[in-house]
Amino acid sequence: MAELVPPEPLRQVIDPDGDLNLKVGKAGEGNPRHAHKLPVVFVVCSRALARASRVWKTLLFGGFAESKPHRASSASGWVVELPDDDPQAMATILNIIHCRFEFPPLNTSIISLESFYELAVLTDKYNLAHILRPWAPAWIKATKDKYESAIYGLPNALDLERLSWIAWEMGDQDLYEKVSGDLILHCSVDGDGNLLNYTNYHMVTLYRSTLEPPGQHDHLKKARLCIIENALAVYGKVINMLLDKSHRGRITCIRNYCDSSRATECESSTLGTMIRSLAFTGYWPLPGTTDIRVNVKTLLSDLKAIKIVSPVHPNCLGVIERDAKISSCADTRLLPVLPSLVTRMAEQAEKSGIN
Repeated sequence: MAELVPPEPLRQVIDPDGDLNLKVGKAGEGNPRHAHKLPVVFVVCSRALARASRVWKTLLFGGFAESKPHRASSASGWVVELPDDDPQAMATILNIIHCRFEFPPLNTSIISLESFYELAVLTDKYNLAHILRPWAPAWIKATKDKYESAIYGLPNALDLERLSWIAWEMGDQDLYEKVSGDLILHCSVDGDGNLLNYTNYHMVTLYRSTLEPPGQHDHLKKARLCIIENALAVYGKVINMLLDKSHRGRITCIRNYCDSSRATECESSTLGTMIRSLAFTGYWPLPGTTDIRVNVKTLLSDLKAIKIVSPVHPNCLGVIERDAKISSCADTRLLPVLPSLVTRMAEQAEKSGIN
């Protein structure tokens, strides 16, 4: 039986006078992200790459294994393999470096989210964010507009992960914080504390198949726990106050002018119905913040649905105020922003030209 011969890589001439073959991508089992693709060999000018990127300058002319062989007289004699890079994104980058602007997506103001993400992966790897300056502002605007005007709700977790990396690499702090806020509110956790979210109707670990902005997972976990703590405290503080013997109906009972016996009856009813409702929904005794596995949106919805009844004074304990306090916990704009993030975003925005 004849052996199957693997197909030859596709060949694309970026520079007819090029002196370097870049073999990009790797089809097969070892690279599931690109298993459906063939590698592409790009014929390029090594000096153009070196001028665009210090990383490439060091790689190609710094005495590494990838550096030009002494006896190489043509591109066929100098091959550098980049198996982990996406061929389509690399084609766009090479077209920019070689001033071939007539090819998509360079000839349009719109780019797919996946293509933008793959580009951002490579611009980070090779320190090339600056070459996207003519296109990044329009691409970022179109990407943000689509994200913020989503008719059918949030993008899936995979798209949110891509958005966070794009925002991180392009330096869009506003987009980064909005996407982080959505991830904070919609991620649940597994038994080991790993963040989970839905992707294609499956619950998967966050950033399993995309690049994670440095420290993002830990930031999301801390912010999520902070919101959970504040939300549970809305009930915890009131319950502790009602159980305090020194408390005499002067805070939670809205009818401060009533006699103490009626106030006590009112507060006993609200305390009892509150604890009963919390127990029925699985939140009594009040759990610790790390015991909450559901996402924050579900938790806040459950806490708003807790029934508090006072036959003495309807709406005692300020149900409307309670709802407002719980809703305010979901405002991720109130969470602290690290100074290092602000600095990083400003630097990247200057490079990409979106500032």
